[in-house]
Amino acid sequence: MKLLLLVILFLTPQFLTAQDTLRGDYRVILQANLGLSQSHIVRTTEVDKAEYSPLGFLRTLRLIWRPDHLLGMGVETGILRVSNLIVKQDASLPTGTTLELDAIPALLIFSMEKYGIEITSGVGMYNYRVNAALNDNEITASTQWEIGWMLGVGYAYPISRSFSIGGDFRYYAIPERQVSLTSLNAKVQWQLWY
Repeated sequence: MKLLLLVILFLTPQFLTAQDTLRGDYRVILQANLGLSQSHIVRTTEVDKAEYSPLGFLRTLRLIWRPDHLLGMGVETGILRVSNLIVKQDASLPTGTTLELDAIPALLIFSMEKYGIEITSGVGMYNYRVNAALNDNEITASTQWEIGWMLGVGYAYPISRSFSIGGDFRYYAIPERQVSLTSLNAKVQWQLWY
């Protein structure tokens, strides 16, 4: 009995390693995300009367390289709608002025995934963009790079060996601007095993 137990303990790790080798050791994952975001922003422009919306859409792409263990790394970019403000009445801004705030992330992503559950963190830069328009005519635009980070947790359900669908929850932060976003996203991912 002891001999049988020793054989099982010795062969089990080798059996699991052999299965892992059959499926490939490395993956490259391309992930497309579409979601609804809500921002929290300390506004520097206060107007007398305006329509303000902290809601927006998030569209991002991730490229992740994952060796055959929990940790993977990659990059993320896309566009995050931060907020939209339409001036109805103000002493300094003309009625009909629209202020749109967007951020384009350029983040280094660290990802841990097991059984389809993925936890991610990212650090990098955001191209923070302010667009002002009057009656659909652009009057000014500014962009500036800001340091920021993100955290996320999600799940992907495998449709096949190469394709998965799922969703995730993310938190994006641009501390210098006192801007943060939370988002709920749907995702589609394709992975290449090699």
